[in-house]
Amino acid sequence: MALQRLVQAAVWFLGENANYAASEYAWESATPPGTALMMLDADKMVAAASSRNPTLASALTRLQRCAFSGSWEIRIAAVQALTTIAIRSGEPYRLQIYEFLHALALGGVQSNFSELQLSNGENQGASGTGLGSLISPMLKVLDEMYRGQDDPARDIRQHDNSKQEWSDEELKKLYETHERLLDFVSLFCFVPRAKYLPLGPTRYVLCM
Repeated sequence: MALQRLVQAAVWFLGENANYAASEYAWESATPPGTALMMLDADKMVAAASSRNPTLASALTRLQRCAFSGSWEIRIAAVQALTTIAIRSGEPYRLQIYEFLHALALGGVQSNFSELQLSNGENQGASGTGLGSLISPMLKVLDEMYRGQDDPARDIRQHDNSKQEWSDEELKKLYETHERLLDFVSLFCFVPRAKYLPLGPTRYVLCM
């Protein structure tokens, strides 16, 4: 039990400090990924992410292992830690975590490792699909962030193509979306409200 508590604390600590240790914050990224990187398939994207920041990639790998093996408490801590890193990180790490959590919620990750025959005295509710109710709100916040980025991107294209100026009402809506997402994200972890851009950096040029 003492070892379990120690691992649980270590997993939480890793989630809270991985971005700091890796110098990889979404609001301070000096090397944002290009469009080509985001169009790679999952395996190639993970490899590219590993070469871009090995420290953060290694932390994600360790947390993903903890999320599908070990005690129920450790799995919960690992999922929460991954969500924290997803919120605080830019791409492709956020998308990598999103895809992992989605697969874990559906039991896909767990079934891939079924041959390991892991048994720690817990029932099936503590395996991959048993985390679904916990992961669901975490996926929702990431869904909201991606939706919040996609909608303005579409509007920007439409305005550029038609050479149409942005109205005060449209800019107000953009600002309200920004504030709503900030409030939503803050339910899961701390982010600096003055720096954090849940809609992506290019969206805020409109508000300057």
